[in-house]
Amino acid sequence: MSDRPDQPASDAEARPQRPGGALAAVAAAASTLGVAGILGGAVVFAVTGQFSKWSWIPMAAGAGLLAASMLLSPRALLAALRRRRARMGLNMAVAMILAAGIVVLVNYVSARRHHRFDFTHSKRHTLAQQTRKILKGLKQDVTLTAFYTRRGGSAQFNEMSDLLDDYRYGSDHIKARIVDFYVSPAEAQKYEITSGSVTIVESGGRREEAYGPSEQDLTTAILKVTRKEKKKVYFVIGHGEHDPDSFGPHSYGEAKRGLEAANYEVATLNLVTQSEVPGDCTVLVVAGPQNPLATQEISAIETYLDGDGTALFLLDPSPAPALADILAKWGVEPLAGTVIEPVLNIFGDASTVVVTKPGYHTITRPLTEGRASSLQFVTPRAFESDPDAPSELRVANVVQTSDQSWLESTFTGEVKKDPNEKGGPLTIALAVSTGAPAPPPGMPPPADMPKDKPRLVVIGDSDFAVDRFFRPTANGDLFLNAVNWLAQETDLIAIPPKPSEDHSVLLDTVQARKTFVLGVLAVPLAVLIAGGIVWWRRR
Repeated sequence: MSDRPDQPASDAEARPQRPGGALAAVAAAASTLGVAGILGGAVVFAVTGQFSKWSWIPMAAGAGLLAASMLLSPRALLAALRRRRARMGLNMAVAMILAAGIVVLVNYVSARRHHRFDFTHSKRHTLAQQTRKILKGLKQDVTLTAFYTRRGGSAQFNEMSDLLDDYRYGSDHIKARIVDFYVSPAEAQKYEITSGSVTIVESGGRREEAYGPSEQDLTTAILKVTRKEKKKVYFVIGHGEHDPDSFGPHSYGEAKRGLEAANYEVATLNLVTQSEVPGDCTVLVVAGPQNPLATQEISAIETYLDGDGTALFLLDPSPAPALADILAKWGVEPLAGTVIEPVLNIFGDASTVVVTKPGYHTITRPLTEGRASSLQFVTPRAFESDPDAPSELRVANVVQTSDQSWLESTFTGEVKKDPNEKGGPLTIALAVSTGAPAPPPGMPPPADMPKDKPRLVVIGDSDFAVDRFFRPTANGDLFLNAVNWLAQETDLIAIPPKPSEDHSVLLDTVQARKTFVLGVLAVPLAVLIAGGIVWWRRR
C-alpha cells in the first residue's frame, strides 16, 4: 500500500479517459477528410475557373464528412479542437480557404474586366491597328480552327496558340482553337486537312484557309468570310503606267497584293478597247501615265466620275498630266515644276522628298497615330486647290512639305531657290469629296448634315507606290488608305498587318565558340570556384 491515500493504484487509473474511444477516432478521421475534400474542391475551382463535377463533388463530400463527424462524436470533436495542434491546423485551413477565395475572386473579376499588357520590344503580342479595328467591328461569330502539331518541335504550335489568344482577346465574336492533327486525325479528316500549319476560318457558311502563323493571312481570311461584297479596283493601262500584274523596281505587284489582302478584286482596264469604265468599278486608279490619254478616254473617266465614281490619280511632274481638265473640274490645279525639300532630305538627292508629318486627314491619321515610318516621294509635283471651286466640293490637304521646301522650275544640275519660285509648304497630295457646304468658322455643323462622299484623291508622284518603296516605308499604307477612303471602307483605314519578321541571331564560327566558352564553361566555373572559396572560409 502506498503511504499516500490519494495516489492512483495503477498507471492505467492515472491516464485520463479520452471521450468516445473508437467512435472519436472515426469522427476525427472523418473531419480531417472533410476539410481536405472542401479544400481540394476549392483549389480545383480556383485553377480551372469552372464549377464542374471535379470541384463540387469533393466539396459536397467534405461537407458531408464534417457533418457526420459532428453527429458521431460532438464531444470528441470539441475536445480535439481545443488542442494546440488542432488550432494550428484550423488556422492553416482558414488561411488556405481565404487564399483560394482571393484567387477565385481575382479570376472572376479578370474574366469580366480583363486587360492585357504587352511588354515585348517588338509588341509581338499586340495585333496591328487594322486587325484590331476589323475585330472590333465584327457583327457575326467567326470560328478559327488551326491544325498544327508538336512533332518535330513546338515553335509554330506555340506561336499559333499565342496568336489565337490575341484574336480571342480582340473580339468576343472570335471562337478559336488549335488542334494537333496527329493527336486528332478524325478532326483533321473532317476538314480534309492532310498537312499541318493551316487554319480554317469559317463564318456564315463561308470558309477560307490561312497558312502559317501569319496575322496578315488570318485577317485577310476573316475579311473574306465576313464581307458579303467584294469591291473591285481597276488600273488604267495603255499609256506607260505602272503594271500591277508584275513585280519589279517600277511595278505595282506589291500594291495589288496589298489590295487583294484587303479583300479587293484587282483588274486592269484599257479604255482604248473598252469605251467606258465598267459598272462594277469601285475605285479607278491612274498610276503615272507617261503618254497622254486620248479624248475618248478622258471622256470615259469624266462620265465615270460624274456618275458617283471615285478615282486615285498618281501624276508625275513630267510629262504634263493629260488629266488637267478633269482636275480643274474638281477644284484641283497642278503646278509646274518639281518639289525640293532640303530640310528632311537625308538621301543627298534633291529629287527625294521625305515627309515625316503628313496632313491631318482620315487617310493619314493612322500613319501619325500608329507611329509609322516616313513617307518618301521621288520628284513629286505640287497642287493647289481652286478657291473658286463649287461650294459642294471639299478639297483637303493630305500630304504637305515643310516651310523650307520650294517648287523648282528648272530641275537641272545644282538646285537653288530663286526669288520667283514658289516656297513651301507645298501640297503633294489632295483629297476631294462632295457634300453640303462647310459651316462658317467657329460654327458647329448641323446634326443632320450629310457625310462627305469621297470622289477623288490626287498624289503628285506615282513612283512612291512601286514595289521597292511599298513595304520598307509608310508609302504602302498611304496608298492602301487612299483606296480604302475612296471605297468608303473605314474599317480598313489603318496600319495593315505586317508580315512576320524573323528575329533569329545568326552566329559565325568564332562567335559561336566564344559564346560556348563564356556561357557554358567560364560562368559556371566562376560560380563553382566562388562557392568553393566561401565554403573553405566558413569551414
